[in-house]
Amino acid sequence: MSKLRDRIREAGQRRTRAFGFVRREEGPATPRVLVMAEVADATAARAAVEAGAGALLHVGPRSSVGDTVQGASGTPVGMRIDGATREDTRALLEAGVDFLVFDVAQTVADALLERALGRVAVAPAEATDDELRRYGALDLDGVLVGDPGEGLSVLGQLEMRRVAEHMRAPLVVLIGSSPPVPGLELWRNAGAGVVLVPASSGALAEIVQAARDVPAPPDPTQDERATPLLPRSRPPADDDDEDDD
Repeated sequence: MSKLRDRIREAGQRRTRAFGFVRREEGPATPRVLVMAEVADATAARAAVEAGAGALLHVGPRSSVGDTVQGASGTPVGMRIDGATREDTRALLEAGVDFLVFDVAQTVADALLERALGRVAVAPAEATDDELRRYGALDLDGVLVGDPGEGLSVLGQLEMRRVAEHMRAPLVVLIGSSPPVPGLELWRNAGAGVVLVPASSGALAEIVQAARDVPAPPDPTQDERATPLLPRSRPPADDDDEDDD
């Protein structure tokens, strides 16, 4: 299992400790959404980790990914290779890379035989439900999607949820700017477990703080009803109450 998958699972949890019969919070809340930062070298990796990034995506030359892994100091590092081969995945593992971002149509099948490497697939464009369900067999750690943009509609949120549910993996949303806390909350509720911050963005620390400010997921028993409430029908009139002619 990849470190990335562990980090995604930890995101949104609040550590507590027992104190008598009372549970008290221990330390600050972990981010409800994991923040992943694009980095090009070891220096950028160290800066991103200090800013609070929980995962890194190396966007520099493949030959320097090992330096980025060292600069990450244990933070999971991934790399995107759309058309990955078995040789590529073996080389990434030897360099200490934790996960691979890949395109399903371009990647050679035997590249995924390296099970120690985490898997993040690029979401297919305009796929049907059946096509999305096929990805479930890949046991993905995440699904990379584009920025939903500001003012996410209900339909847009439902589409994000459809992709996450059918592909059976949390969404990794590549953002173009610093989203407000309500935006992150909406994305999280739609299945986004990770936000990917571009290397060119100067808002990494701000996004990390916004991820920490996202409230806990709503209680399903409060947010949804098991069955809809139907209007009560009026009882039929009692014929015995009517006067006989």
